[in-house]
Amino acid sequence: MKGTIKVIDKDRGWKFLKSRLQRLDEQGVDIGYWGEDKYPPRPDDGPNAKVQTVVNVAVMNELGTERAPARPFMRQTFRTNFENLNQAIRVLYYQMIANPAVSPDSLLRRLGSAYRKDMQRTIADAKSWAVPNAPATVKKKGHDSPLLERYRMIARIKMRLGRRIDR
Repeated sequence: MKGTIKVIDKDRGWKFLKSRLQRLDEQGVDIGYWGEDKYPPRPDDGPNAKVQTVVNVAVMNELGTERAPARPFMRQTFRTNFENLNQAIRVLYYQMIANPAVSPDSLLRRLGSAYRKDMQRTIADAKSWAVPNAPATVKKKGHDSPLLERYRMIARIKMRLGRRIDR
């Protein structure tokens, strides 16, 4: 018996969805500090005071120095918000599937913006979890809030989209 078989490929949008999910998987969002934004010197710093970039101050706070203990606000943000971050990523994928009109970039921007706010909140709440400032630092700053020095670190947290770096 001879016959013909006719195969009909009904995509139903799977290729489009697959390409969107692959694009999202290749994208990443960075939250942190970069660039040359500087802390201006204080009047009481003296004429030979070293001008620090916000990036350097953030690294010194995250890792500590010979004179100052670590106040790891980036790691603290991740630990504190790990479950919320995982849930937000799941929701992001569901939104990609449910709404073809939503771009991967817009979803990543929302995720990044939310995490940036989490990091700002962690810095603002540092008094509740970080090593306290030394008495000399309290005297110099005029307050005992670790990580809050003229609020520049909170204000300068940035977000950018790009390719994932773990590939």
